[in-house]
Amino acid sequence: MADSPALPLELHQEILRWLPVKSLMRFKCISVTWHSIIKDPSLALVYRAGSRGLLVVEHPEPEEGTNEKTVFTFVNLNFEGYGPRTYLLRRSTVDHSKFGGDWEQMQTTMVVNGLVCFYGVKRLCLYNIATRESLEVVPVQCQVNPPNENFFAYFLGFDPVNKLYKLLLLFISKEAQTAQSRRNWKILTIGVDSSWRDICLPPMDASNNPLNKSTRLRYLDGVLYWLNGSNANHPMVAFDFFQEKFQLIPLPNPEGCPRKYNLLSFGPIAIAVMSESPESNERVIVRYNNNRRKSGELAKGNWGDEEKYVIPSEEVCLQGILPSEKLILSHYFESPAYIYLFDPVKRESKEIVLWNNPFLFPQQSNPVNYYEENIISLRSLTSISGPQ
Repeated sequence: MADSPALPLELHQEILRWLPVKSLMRFKCISVTWHSIIKDPSLALVYRAGSRGLLVVEHPEPEEGTNEKTVFTFVNLNFEGYGPRTYLLRRSTVDHSKFGGDWEQMQTTMVVNGLVCFYGVKRLCLYNIATRESLEVVPVQCQVNPPNENFFAYFLGFDPVNKLYKLLLLFISKEAQTAQSRRNWKILTIGVDSSWRDICLPPMDASNNPLNKSTRLRYLDGVLYWLNGSNANHPMVAFDFFQEKFQLIPLPNPEGCPRKYNLLSFGPIAIAVMSESPESNERVIVRYNNNRRKSGELAKGNWGDEEKYVIPSEEVCLQGILPSEKLILSHYFESPAYIYLFDPVKRESKEIVLWNNPFLFPQQSNPVNYYEENIISLRSLTSISGPQ
């Protein structure tokens, strides 16, 4: 056995990518070799490519005498089941007591590369949904009492040039005298910075901020996007986690008249043009083509042509576009106990059941999102050339 040739790393990784995360974590204890292979940053990238799907983040009302929880529901689209509506579905529940201490006003950031941040008034914790590993981060000590007077929110992002995770903070104080002093933007590079850094304010008025619950945020390729309003008079805002700068992007208005827009939850950066007819089955989107130069600088992008899709029913809305160009649809007025995978070319749709009983579906805080499982160790994030 000692003289037998060793298997190449690529073959090991191809075998390991099919294992569930729990099994993979156990295999690290088998030997030094297995531990080294599983901890290799390149395996994390291979594993993410083979474990893609949809994620719903829910915050159900806690039962009396129990702790608050967050529920992650993952639909793995790589493994279709035998039934007409069945996909591999996995539900992961996080009890907030796991993090210890007082979590006043706990909230979650958007999920980025399989990671999410839980945050409260005085606590901030990075969490890997797949491995359930957590890492506490030093928060900014904001005075947010009374809660109706001051507001704060954290946003997780990844710098694709330097391979670093960063946290962006927006804090708004209604007690400040001027609009400029009311808004405070700070940033922290996880594993590198020992304290939060101030950054320049975005070029917009103080009333425009991503704190409104109806505001749809998008993250893609190191950039956070959101809309200031629903029509072309309000530009789209972009924050680049590499340059640590804001950018205003004018919305398209090809017909020269006001149009209402909504940002898609996942897929390419695109806006859905809201139909003027409530009975229309047609959906129109316009994609934004980003332009990141070789130096990493985010240059001015451009909007593409309008794309029209005819969907099965006027009662469903377009949530996002998968890498396969299939659409994810959900009902306008119902909690997404069911979502639909729609092929616009074949005009075929498949129903994905998230909850068998729609009345038991907990109230959720975020829409359906695209998700890739990530097995990186959070302790490895201090390396500048570390994994993604």
